[in-house]
Amino acid sequence: MNQYVFQNHMKTILGKLYPDKDALQILDRVIRTIERHQDHEIILEKRKQYGDRISLSEDDAILITYPDTLCATGEKPLRTLHRFLKTYVKSAVTCVHILPFFPSSSDAGFSVIDYSTVAPEFGDWDDIQAIGRDYRLMADLVMNHVSSRSAWFQGYLNGDERYRDYFLSFDAPVDISEVFRPRNGTSQIHGQEDVGFWTTYGDIALRNRFE
Repeated sequence: MNQYVFQNHMKTILGKLYPDKDALQILDRVIRTIERHQDHEIILEKRKQYGDRISLSEDDAILITYPDTLCATGEKPLRTLHRFLKTYVKSAVTCVHILPFFPSSSDAGFSVIDYSTVAPEFGDWDDIQAIGRDYRLMADLVMNHVSSRSAWFQGYLNGDERYRDYFLSFDAPVDISEVFRPRNGTSQIHGQEDVGFWTTYGDIALRNRFE
């Protein structure tokens, strides 16, 4: 896909996702973000190794793991994982998908507090980069929920305009009995003063904030 076709394709997608925004401005921000990171040494190594091939195919085998699936006394789990991969897995897989390794407050790591930090109990960014040098690396961006302790939700509670549209809030009772949720338990409305917050994951996500 050449650059012109790619940009038009992305413009169409962004226009559908953000109909009230300027898709070209959003695309420009995306491209600038990509350009800012594309010359990182690990990215350059991977581009050379895979001949700039960015898609997955039937030739790829992906290992999915929590950051602390493997543990050893006196060693951070991410370092243990890397050592295990190099010793036993070797080239049997081409990609490692590490489930959320960021600081979190619940939901097995998926209630993320801060995407810019590796949870210290797992290791640090050097450990992530070390694995990334030997394998294609995949990580999670959890878009459908966030920790009540995150800067986004705290900013929302404090009236920061940047986060105004990040959360659904209700100033009156809302009937959500017909909302389909493919999990055990039910969606809940949590109140704080005269405002309610809808959580699709029960009370876990907001427990720390409203107790």
